[in-house]
Amino acid sequence: MLNENAVTLWFLGVQVYAWGLYVAVGAALACACMFLRARNRLPKGAAALVCALSVAVGFVCSRLFYCAFDEKLRLVFSLRAVFIVTAGGYSMFGAIMGCFLAAWLSGKALKVSTVRILDLLFPCLFLFIALERLGEGSIEGFGISRPLVSNVKGWNLFIYHGEYEDYLATYMLESLMALVLFALTVRRAGSRQQEGDVTLRCMLLLGLTQVLMESLRFDQHMRFSFVGMQQILFMCLAAAALFIRCAQLKKLRIAIYICLPCLVGLLVLLEFLIDRSGYSKVLLYVIYVLLLLVPLYLGMRAAKEVHDGRKAG
Repeated sequence: MLNENAVTLWFLGVQVYAWGLYVAVGAALACACMFLRARNRLPKGAAALVCALSVAVGFVCSRLFYCAFDEKLRLVFSLRAVFIVTAGGYSMFGAIMGCFLAAWLSGKALKVSTVRILDLLFPCLFLFIALERLGEGSIEGFGISRPLVSNVKGWNLFIYHGEYEDYLATYMLESLMALVLFALTVRRAGSRQQEGDVTLRCMLLLGLTQVLMESLRFDQHMRFSFVGMQQILFMCLAAAALFIRCAQLKKLRIAIYICLPCLVGLLVLLEFLIDRSGYSKVLLYVIYVLLLLVPLYLGMRAAKEVHDGRKAG
């Protein structure tokens, strides 16, 4: 039985959730991309196993992360609520972690490096993210920002018109950003790249961009006070990519160790000012973006240093 409050449509003669259809199409595109990228690079049948596990484990982890970290659900938590999947409530970070777990399980079963599988799989996930975020536009009041200072007249791709106020359509920005990240990471690994380079690049780019996007969102999804839980988790994803690079570095290690705690402290301060102060939000977000460019720059420099070291060796 469908939830009567959710937007539905007819697809091939069957009434389905609009958001669910976007998710299904996104998953199908990601799987098709994985099949193309895995051709001649993984054993026969490996792509099918990776895709099947990614969909299944990603779904389970997405739901579990939401149930574990959403404040409203935790207040009335029951084991039964976890299984009421038609009531909604999923975590994008949980879905990504589910795909990590699926890659590990596939690697164990196929006796293939988990990192090798992730290098092929991770760029494909950006197609799924792009479609899922686009589908959030069919959920009322979801994936949007705080009310804008002034209303925007006429149609605008990145503006959500509410009954009384206008909002930034953050879901559209996230969808577009996912397509950009797909274009930046989907290239076949070059001669200078080794296993793990693509995965680390995806982790850094997705983590940092989602920190910004989760800040722009104000739909109370997995949110505690003025900070989003997924915002913290995606920052941890980007930090993990930098710390993994640190193990391969000689020069930039200290700079990264100093930068990250300072960056986190400044971002928390900015989140507080955005939520609780009267300062211009445009100015605060300009500072926000500039701060996020620092770890991005360090990550790019670190990757270059590692590549140069391999070439010299």
